[in-house]
Amino acid sequence: MAVTPERRNPGPSWGYSLVLFGLRVLPGWMVVFGEGFGALVALLLMTSQRRASRAYLQTVLPGRIGFKDQWKHFFAFTQYLIDRLRLGHGESFPIAFAEGYGDSFWPLAKGNDPVLYGTFHLGYSDLLGFLLSDVQQHIHMVRLKVDNSSDTENLGKQFGNISFVWVNDKENLVWAMKNALRDGNSLAMQCDRAEFSTKQGAFSFLGAKRIFPFTIYNLSSICRVPVIFAYAVRKANGEVECFHSVPFSPEGLSRKEVLLEGARHFQEVLNHVERLLKDYPYQWFNFCPMNDPLPSSDV
Repeated sequence: MAVTPERRNPGPSWGYSLVLFGLRVLPGWMVVFGEGFGALVALLLMTSQRRASRAYLQTVLPGRIGFKDQWKHFFAFTQYLIDRLRLGHGESFPIAFAEGYGDSFWPLAKGNDPVLYGTFHLGYSDLLGFLLSDVQQHIHMVRLKVDNSSDTENLGKQFGNISFVWVNDKENLVWAMKNALRDGNSLAMQCDRAEFSTKQGAFSFLGAKRIFPFTIYNLSSICRVPVIFAYAVRKANGEVECFHSVPFSPEGLSRKEVLLEGARHFQEVLNHVERLLKDYPYQWFNFCPMNDPLPSSDV
């Protein structure tokens, strides 16, 4: 079934082509200058995203949030977008698991059985399905299809073990995800925006009990598939460092127990993400209002 995009990325339709042209012809220092200038323009023009950035930064940075702090936030996201375009056109950049990570990730990723991969709009996490494409299973990435998504389409062409499940197709979304898992494929999904999820829960994150999607554990309970979260941040030297959660297995648990234990697992994941954001505060790329806090009467 054809999926009609409901949204589009900010900027003109020819924006990606112009950026790619600049990357081919401009020296490195001019590219960096362009990234900084582009971040400034976005900060000035994108008022709703600027408000969301300020609200988020106030939860992770001490003291008063200034214009420079918000520019750093937009600049980090601009760098990510440029690297995303580069990756989609055949370039690469250094990526590795942080010290002490990877040993429990690869046995799942290189096995023959399907896995549920969770992630967030954190740093380069959105690209992990592409960057860590050396996996055994075919991966279906759950994504929102937007009108000008040539960057996503180019990434899909670069990595043959990737295909997409579009959340825009709301009526068939759950059916498509279940079928992907039952056909022996893995599923990768972002678990920080609750707008497209019917299964939600309240978890402690950045100073409040906030609503998060819980679909990944519901799928685990139904299809008996393990869950692991992975996320990545860009270091100051340009390298991308990856982290992952302890794997969660539904083996031997009833569906109710999977959801209860899954909630504990997800809270531990969010605790880890919160600690990472203390070190990398400008790499939370949710330029939309913070997840709704649970009403105080329900806490």
